[in-house]
Amino acid sequence: MSVKKEILVANRTFTEHELDAALELASSGANTATVAGSLGLNTYGFLKYCEKHPNFARLFQQHREVGFLSRAESLPDAIKFGVFNDSNHLRVFVDTEKWLLSKLHQKVFGDKQTVVHEYPDVQSALNDARARSKTIDVTPQVKPISGSHDTSADSE
Repeated sequence: MSVKKEILVANRTFTEHELDAALELASSGANTATVAGSLGLNTYGFLKYCEKHPNFARLFQQHREVGFLSRAESLPDAIKFGVFNDSNHLRVFVDTEKWLLSKLHQKVFGDKQTVVHEYPDVQSALNDARARSKTIDVTPQVKPISGSHDTSADSE
């Protein structure tokens, strides 16, 4: 016997089964409008629901990332199995999917690379060097041996 959890949004309740079905749609690569429509909401209402329920929003985002990967993996299949009869149509489809993925999931599919340059703090390095140069040398001084022995006299 399972307990159905109902969540109220506006004047509508969603069962756990309905929310799971929406998450499954997101995992399959459906867009947000399709997922919202499966719950009987428009996109705005769905986004408001996600704002009110951060746990569901987190799950939705995780399932959405799986959906992005699913869409990316479907591109070779579209080419391999000849879904399109016209090569130009296929090229437009693939380019559109690549562009869409690069915008929706930039972390994985983005076409830009971020290069971070780290520069050392020169002032702190100089201060450290100055502090090291002010250390006191505590090694004992060796005194020269004094003697009346003249080495130049012996050589004659």
